[in-house]
Amino acid sequence: MELRTARGRLFFFLFLILFLPLLNSYLKFSKTSRLSNTPLAPRPIFSLHDWLNGSFQAGRNDYTNDNIAFRPDFIRFNNQFDYSLFGIVHAPNVVSAPGTYLYYDEFVDECTGSNYQGDNFFKDLAIKLKAVQDTLESSGKTFVWLIEPSKASYYYDHLPDGKRCSLDAKTNLNAMKHLFDSTGVHYIDFNYWYVLLRDKMIHPPFTKQGIHWSIYGAQYASDSIIRYIERVRNISMPHRVVTGVEMSKHPRKMDDDVERLLNLIFPLDTSDFWYPVFHYESDSTKTKPRTIYMGDSFTWPLLDNGIMQTNTDPQFWFYFREVYDTNYEKGPVTYDMPGYDWKAVVDKADCIIISYTPPQLKRSIGSGFVEALYDYYYPPKNIELLKIKQNLIVSFIF
Repeated sequence: MELRTARGRLFFFLFLILFLPLLNSYLKFSKTSRLSNTPLAPRPIFSLHDWLNGSFQAGRNDYTNDNIAFRPDFIRFNNQFDYSLFGIVHAPNVVSAPGTYLYYDEFVDECTGSNYQGDNFFKDLAIKLKAVQDTLESSGKTFVWLIEPSKASYYYDHLPDGKRCSLDAKTNLNAMKHLFDSTGVHYIDFNYWYVLLRDKMIHPPFTKQGIHWSIYGAQYASDSIIRYIERVRNISMPHRVVTGVEMSKHPRKMDDDVERLLNLIFPLDTSDFWYPVFHYESDSTKTKPRTIYMGDSFTWPLLDNGIMQTNTDPQFWFYFREVYDTNYEKGPVTYDMPGYDWKAVVDKADCIIISYTPPQLKRSIGSGFVEALYDYYYPPKNIELLKIKQNLIVSFIF
């Protein structure tokens, strides 16, 4: 077929397009950024055993498919096409709402009460937590449970059609709060506060593109936590001094974490992002308690607000799995919780702060930390003495 004809030139052009990915795989004349949250198959290592059972061939096929040139570009084009024309998102567990608002489905389920576990689901947790709290306070330690805000609760009026939620709905969060109130567990409900203060905040604490509260949004909680500890312990801690708010066209940290999962070509929203400019008081007369923060990924924006600068030897225990011995002057040091002497750290701590967002309530809330503390303070030889107190608590609630 001659190239001088239109059919020949079209054939050559299509052939070149089909041949380009293979050619680029070897010549690397064009680089494509990787897809977000999409792991690539590893390159298999040849062995006779794997060859004979077929696993090498399957692994090589997956590796070639995942690493073929221009694959991310074609996927982004397909995702953009579906989203722009039909509002379809190709990301697991992501819910898209009008106005380019993005949610995780578990936040919507918690807010609407569709994943409600029952009134007594948190009874054992509340009783154990109350016993642990009493023991901590008897040794001069401060304990508080933080209920982090939910984007679905805050933007309740932007949820997809058919999804409705309110602060008074029958939800896991309200069931847990009832038990905490009945047993006397100390907690701060930022989810409730943020909804009530929604019209008074200059900038929203959540971005449309993210699921976590932003660095700007978490600053209000940072200040409240410091003031709470000051009041309970009757001390004066270093305070954050905000000197301004910086506007940026580019999101920082986790402010677009959900949008990145969509792997689109164009940004969903071009709204400004806001970040506080601040420093902490350097008064040497201020008290810095030893504090352990234990919680989920929503705790990171609190740390980004520099709250650990108000503490001595602070640590963040991520889901009670990893230890971030965080001193921002030296840099964070990470340990795995198994084999770590966390009991010794608890014994030396002044404050223990547990921080979780509402959707986590349907899981093992507290990541096993409450149960571990309970077993530490109340080994089997002390259980009989404790049962009397627990029975009194249960009879009072029910």
